[in-house]
Amino acid sequence: MRIARVEAVPLEARLKTPFRFGSVVRTTSANVLVRITGEDGVVGYGEACPVPQLTAETQESVVALVEQRVTPELLGEDALRWRPLLERVAERLFQASFTLAAVDMALLDLAGKRLGVPVHVLLGGRCRDAIEVHGSVGWDADPERMADTAERQAPEFRWLKLYAGTGTLEEDLERIAAVRRRVGDGHALLLDVNGQCINVGISKLGGIVAALDTATAARSGFLDTAVGSVVELGVATAAGLQLAAVLPDVAYPSYLIGSRKYARQITSSPFEVVHGHLAIGTAPGLGVDVDEEAVAAMDLRRP
Repeated sequence: MRIARVEAVPLEARLKTPFRFGSVVRTTSANVLVRITGEDGVVGYGEACPVPQLTAETQESVVALVEQRVTPELLGEDALRWRPLLERVAERLFQASFTLAAVDMALLDLAGKRLGVPVHVLLGGRCRDAIEVHGSVGWDADPERMADTAERQAPEFRWLKLYAGTGTLEEDLERIAAVRRRVGDGHALLLDVNGQCINVGISKLGGIVAALDTATAARSGFLDTAVGSVVELGVATAAGLQLAAVLPDVAYPSYLIGSRKYARQITSSPFEVVHGHLAIGTAPGLGVDVDEEAVAAMDLRRP
């Protein structure tokens, strides 16, 4: 199946409330939706959610890279040759992992749809039907505000992740203690100091394929892995679930709930947490449908 069109759509993506992680505070997100269309009209979708503090990529740079460097490599090529195509694109996208991740998702989504199978089948088959996820208690200087967030999330999640490493050890311990008092002893707490285990996230690593390769390398070294993400919309969240499906071992609950933090979604089916778990999509491709009306409303190129 030949590729007929490649497009990058900059989105106006607003968060419901400010999201804090580490020293970063976000109220909006500079997401880009990537569409790769086959000659038969089938569309594969990918999503970039650039974090300039990590790679210096911006919404503008993602769009420019897709238009100027990615499109010439893909037009007229067979989407089912997604692995060598990604190798070629990667050579054109030096240190632009968020852009590469969006292309990776879109190519795999397109290939899966064309073959009528979910992405996890393309990657060797799923090891699980659902993945446990954890809540995320954003960092705040006020321990009681962190405790408020934890208390709201406690009924839905068995595990809660807290950020630490900003300020002093005593302040971090005070915040952790405030959360523990509020939620009780029935919840496990994950403390994120950017050094737990190998946290494979598709956006930071450059896509599903790169993340799977990283997890395989980690497993060969007897290192634990978990699936992480940045604050992504539904397309990238679905891609993270497809990755989680094929990993033989996932040591800790995964962070795949970023899409719930947005005021508006671009995927038509919400990701519902049931008993702390997210079901893994079994529809062809990434397993979700994109709401093109929502995309049009959020498209920053509109008049």
